[in-house]
Amino acid sequence: FKEFLAHLIEHPKPRLLIEALRELAARRLIVPFSFLPRLLESGRHRPELRPFLQPVLGERGAWLARLNPQFGWALGTEATTQAEFDWETATHPARRAHLAHLRRTAPEQARARLASDFAKIPAKERAELLAEWRAGLSMEDEPFLENSLGDRSREVRVQAARLLSLLPESRLVSRMGERLASCLSRNQRGTWVMTPPQSFDPLWARDGILEQFDSGQGPRAGWLQQIATFLPLAWWEQHLKLTPEEICQWLVKSDWAKALGRAMGERLTQEV
Repeated sequence: FKEFLAHLIEHPKPRLLIEALRELAARRLIVPFSFLPRLLESGRHRPELRPFLQPVLGERGAWLARLNPQFGWALGTEATTQAEFDWETATHPARRAHLAHLRRTAPEQARARLASDFAKIPAKERAELLAEWRAGLSMEDEPFLENSLGDRSREVRVQAARLLSLLPESRLVSRMGERLASCLSRNQRGTWVMTPPQSFDPLWARDGILEQFDSGQGPRAGWLQQIATFLPLAWWEQHLKLTPEEICQWLVKSDWAKALGRAMGERLTQEV
């Protein structure tokens, strides 16, 4: 088990690690002590893991977290509910831990807290704070995130676009859906045919699509892959009017199967 867990921690895709953590929590087990530093560090850099890590860290995990303010997220309410918390003078790790807790318990307060001086915070810190918004994400966050697509920092724009893509009713998802729909048509047999964009639209940049994207298949495949990554998997069923099994059968026969397969795989990990 230890070798398997070590492999999952290092794996770039979190889906299998999340499943393993869920299974541990369901059995009321904690992770081996030797893995605590690596898991705490993983949670610091990958906020999406935190809800699954917290139940399996145990008392020793909490003890380690109290020794390092960068692991404050692991302490939950212990680290973040102090009435005397001073946002203005707090360090960035402390702010991030505080915001993470607010997102889980009072998302509207977290939104107001960050919006109050967002533009004054350094770009890298803005992006990291925005990453905490996945917890408690709702359409009430959409106006702020949509506005953040115009941020001067590319890191912030990318983070905002990723979060908006998790809101099926967001304007960004609507725009991406229109872009991908324009690439789809039916042939004489009624089969769906994919025709990627012929050129890059400068307006795409605001929504997080890169003109230079290494897909291994050329620029058109790269644009297609990026657009598809921003769309919920349910979009395919709704637009193509096909079952998941039929979509998979159609996909493997497509000339653009590699780009679309990568996009759907990436999307699957995001929707876990």
